Amino acid sequence: MQKMEQKERIEVALIQVAVRAGETPWARVAGLLDRARGADLIVLPELWGVGYFDFSAWRERAEPLHGETLEFLSAEARRLDAFILGGSFIEEEDGRYYNTAVFIDPSGDLLGRYRKRHLLSYKSREREILTP
Repeated sequence: MQKMEQKERIEVALIQVAVRAGETPWARVAGLLDRARGADLIVLPELWGVGYFDFSAWRERAEPLHGETLEFLSAEARRLDAFILGGSFIEEEDGRYYNTAVFIDPSGDLLGRYRKRHLLSYKSREREILTP
């Protein structure tokens, strides 16, 4: 893990992505990440790769923790020399599905993950599909 130097302030970039059903916004997100170059910490939104309300795609687009999303975000963290809070993606492990957020350092190493514990029910199928 890379040691973070002492700073008086840090630059944070927040990225918002509107995802259309069936879209995989990798190229668009890569461009937005590039525009955040120079930030110390870049934060992506929840389920940016699949879209929050595209419930029918969640299972089919789920992946293991060390899958395509983590590989992409790790490479971007290295390229941008920034910490990335990777929003979240649908993680599949042992037949269960999780809304998982990852935190990556500028070396591209996974520092931690968080699986959403408090699943929504209002206008959502989270509780039906995901495991807390």
